[in-house]
Amino acid sequence: MSNGQYQVNKKFFIIKLIVAVFFLLSLVQMVTEGIEEAAWDARYHSTENMIRQCDEDYYDRDFYGLLWYLKLYDLYDDDYDIYWETVNAYNDYVRWHAWKGTLESGEMPEAVQKEAEARQKVEDNARNCEFTKNQKILDGFVEAMQTE
Repeated sequence: MSNGQYQVNKKFFIIKLIVAVFFLLSLVQMVTEGIEEAAWDARYHSTENMIRQCDEDYYDRDFYGLLWYLKLYDLYDDDYDIYWETVNAYNDYVRWHAWKGTLESGEMPEAVQKEAEARQKVEDNARNCEFTKNQKILDGFVEAMQTE
C-alpha cells in the first residue's frame, strides 16, 4: 500500500522538461514557416507575377526556360496562349534542326521526309500565327532555317 506521497526524480523531470520545450519550440517554428510559405505563395504565384516571369523569359528569348516555367506551374489558361504559341513554334524549330542534322549525317533514310515535314511545320507556324506579337519571332525561325 501507498501512503499517497510521490517522490519525483529531479534529473528525469528536468530531462523531460527540456525535451518538451525543444519539441514545443520546433512546433512553433514549423507553424511559423508554414504561414510564411503560404503568404509567399499567395503573393508570388498570382497571375500578374506569373505573366511577369513569362514576359521576362519571352523577351530574353529564353524559350526553353519559358516552356519549363509554363509546365512547372501548369499555366494552361487563356492568359498564357501567346507564350504557348511561341514555345510550341520553338519546339518545332528545334525538331527541324535535329532532323536536319540527322539528314546531313546520312544515318537514317527517313530523315529526308521527317526534315521536310518539320520544315513545313515551322513555315506553317509562321503563316498561321495567332498573335501578332509572335509574328516576328516565328518569322525569325523561318529565316534561320533558310540561312542554315
